[in-house]
Amino acid sequence: MVLVVSLPSHLDGSSALYLVDTGFGGPNIVRPLLLKDGHTEGGRGGEEHRIIRNRHVGSSFEEVEDGATVLDEEWAVGQVLWTLQARQIQFASSEDGGWRSVYTVSPAEFVQADFDVGSSLASSTSPRKCLTTIFYLR
Repeated sequence: MVLVVSLPSHLDGSSALYLVDTGFGGPNIVRPLLLKDGHTEGGRGGEEHRIIRNRHVGSSFEEVEDGATVLDEEWAVGQVLWTLQARQIQFASSEDGGWRSVYTVSPAEFVQADFDVGSSLASSTSPRKCLTTIFYLR
């Protein structure tokens, strides 16, 4: 689970959204990361992190018109994704810049009732059925 929180920006003091990870492990951010396309910050041990904005590739909401891919406007907002990437600084000069995707999140808001249902399901259902059901709901 990751959280997106509103905090005063460390760049100019205005209100800004930040990605806050609650413990993914591995190559992960160690402090809130400004949710701004392309924003990069240093991490620990010679690591850098950045967040990039992209969308589902090959979405079923895409249509091809005159050779160009057009995303249905009504559904386009739901196709936005944010991908956390990491790299070791010593690999920054490689062909791909050394960036590797760590995980991708979509900007879906969840309220307490969503967590209550998931918690109830997980505590009262066999693990196999629970995982199948949660996967289906996503």
